[in-house]
Amino acid sequence: MGVDTWVSLAVLMTALAGCYPAMRRDMGLLRGEVKSDFNTLRTEMKEQTSAINTRIDRIDDRITTLDDRIYGLAIGLKPIIDERETA
Repeated sequence: MGVDTWVSLAVLMTALAGCYPAMRRDMGLLRGEVKSDFNTLRTEMKEQTSAINTRIDRIDDRITTLDDRIYGLAIGLKPIIDERETA
């Protein structure tokens, strides 16, 4: 191995040694961005889940009301008309 090879090897090692901290810094920044994105997504998912649960509760209430009305009709009660339906 000649001097040229050793010099080339030293230059290559120096370049790699300089790139390593830069890559670590960039990976740290990316990790922070990914964590931030996950937290944002988690918050959005909680909001969506809350909205879906509210809708499910409303549908459940409507089904219960409808079930009560059907039962009432089955036993001979007079039908109940909501104000919403007449408007």
